[in-house]
Amino acid sequence: MEEDKPILVVETSGKQCGAAIYYSDEKYYEISINNKNIHSEKLFDIIDFVITSSGAVANKIDYIAFSNGPGSFTGLRIGLSAVKGMAAGLNIPILPVPTFEAIALEISCYLPLDAEYYVANKVNTDEVYLQKFKKTEDNFITIDPLKIVPLTEVKKLSGRELIFGNAVIDNKIRDISFPKPLYIAKWAKLFGKEKILKEFDYFEPDYIKEFLIKGAKNV
Repeated sequence: MEEDKPILVVETSGKQCGAAIYYSDEKYYEISINNKNIHSEKLFDIIDFVITSSGAVANKIDYIAFSNGPGSFTGLRIGLSAVKGMAAGLNIPILPVPTFEAIALEISCYLPLDAEYYVANKVNTDEVYLQKFKKTEDNFITIDPLKIVPLTEVKKLSGRELIFGNAVIDNKIRDISFPKPLYIAKWAKLFGKEKILKEFDYFEPDYIKEFLIKGAKNV
C-alpha cells in the first residue's frame, strides 16, 4: 500500500523558527530554533534539513501548511514569502493555519475536559492579541473571537483565569506562546481540508493589526 503524501509545515509567527515533514502522529520530522531575528537566515536551512532527514521527495509533498498569524509582522512575511516561493516552484498548494487555533490545539492536550483558557500574546508594549477557548472532546472550541485589547485588560484576568502566551504568564502548566510545527500539521489534518489554496499570489498573512512602517523623525 502506498504511503500517504507528507505535508511540509512552516512556523515563523514568533520567536521560534521551525519546520516539519508530517506523515502522521506516529511519523513526523520536526526541528525548531528558538531565537528571534534568525528567520530569514535559517528558515530554508531548517526546511532543507527536515526534507532531507525524512527522505521526503520535495515535489511529492501534498501541500505546505504554515502559521498565518497573528504574530510577528516580519516573521509572518518571511514565512509566507518562503511558502509561496516553494509552492510555486513545486506546483503544490498551500494551507494557512490560524496561529492561535494551533496554539489552542496544543494547549488542549494538557487540560481536562471543559477547561476554559485564554491565549494572550503581545502586540506591542500596550496591546495584546487575546482569544478565549474551551477544551472539548473534539480538541477545542472558540468562545470569543480573536481581538486586540489593552494590556491592562489582560492583567485584570491574571490570577482569575487560565492564561497562556507571552503577555501574562501565570499558569502552572507550561508556557506556550507560539505553536510547534507539529500542531500546525495536526490542525491542518483536522480542520484544513476545505482551506487549501491553489491560487495564492495575492494571499496575505492575518496581521489583525495594520502594519505601519515608522519613518525617521525630522530634526
